Amino acid sequence: QKLYSDRFLSFTLSTQLMFDRDNWIIELTPRVQQQWVDLQPYLMKPGAFLRVHKRFEHSETGFTYDYVRNAPQMTGIEYLGGPIHSAAIFYSWYTPAVLWSFSLVYDREDIGQIDNGGNTLPLAFDGFGPMIRALWYPTDAWELLSQAYYTKRKYTPLAQPGEVERADDQTGLSARVSYRLTKDVSFYLLGDFTSNKSTLDAASGKNKNYTQWGVFGGTTWELSL
Repeated sequence: QKLYSDRFLSFTLSTQLMFDRDNWIIELTPRVQQQWVDLQPYLMKPGAFLRVHKRFEHSETGFTYDYVRNAPQMTGIEYLGGPIHSAAIFYSWYTPAVLWSFSLVYDREDIGQIDNGGNTLPLAFDGFGPMIRALWYPTDAWELLSQAYYTKRKYTPLAQPGEVERADDQTGLSARVSYRLTKDVSFYLLGDFTSNKSTLDAASGKNKNYTQWGVFGGTTWELSL
């Protein structure tokens, strides 16, 4: 089954609620995302993002929680349905040119597994690891965001046949350059690199050891009501 396409579209509608008192800031962002593949509805992803943080003169610290529920809309991808959670604690500090941020991230995806006549590949996992980000504004119009992360993931249930445990160690690097054309419209170029080392190797028939590069471009339009 073909799950990837050159014609992938995504649209997100969100709103933000914010409370600020004595430099304690609470932000809640409900949202819904619709994805299309080959112009056909693929996934609807309703959810919400919560950020609570304390701001100091040159730094801030706090935590975030992100919730999404995958709702498949295409036949054959029902296994992608289910809740996705991501929680993090972070510390950020400012320099004259760059905003740095370090966080510890816990991820959990309660989705299904690919089952091909008893030959299964588990997709649900718990993951934990560090992330560091750097955000640089060389001018008012240009923005550069780079990040690096490491996560250790344990998947359930066991892969069949043979009851093979899947455990992955994943490392990722990415960089995104954005140019703001107007207050609401910007263009971006994103490059990323992922290295995944897994207990599911070639001997299991489900080799999940890979190295992946990607380059993407797009336009962001922020609609303020």
